[in-house]
Amino acid sequence: MGHESPGRSLGTRRCDRQSCSRRTPPNHCCACCFDGSGSNTGFVAAGNTALPDDPGPWVRLLPGLDPTAMGWKERDWYVAPELTPRVFDRSSNIGPTVWADGQVIGGWIQQPDGQIAVELERPLDRVHQALLDDVIDELRSSLGDVVVRPRFPAPAQRD
Repeated sequence: MGHESPGRSLGTRRCDRQSCSRRTPPNHCCACCFDGSGSNTGFVAAGNTALPDDPGPWVRLLPGLDPTAMGWKERDWYVAPELTPRVFDRSSNIGPTVWADGQVIGGWIQQPDGQIAVELERPLDRVHQALLDDVIDELRSSLGDVVVRPRFPAPAQRD
């Protein structure tokens, strides 16, 4: 494979799914409609359409400006629209976020005394709360006495 010249089209083809009318890059399958709604399109390598194994419940704290959340124009599939203004600023920069099972469920901040505070959109069940407590303890342990302050805090961090 060589470099393609600017503006040169690599071509498209119809999706393999009978219910889909979208066009995809060559050698890709339109994995549209993961939920069957047809509202979103994802592209995967041809033949790589099986869903991964369920990892079970999980919780993570991601830093501000993390590319996991920054790389998407359409965000409703991983962050509730009502939470968006609390974790993204007006320039679409994301602050530190709390994730559970593939969804942004809130934000977090390190307070001046080093403690980690979280703001969640909803209460967690016991399993997820225990996982959150564990990742907070792990972050506190990793940071030690270091206090990290974001240069551009998310709206929830300014409150």
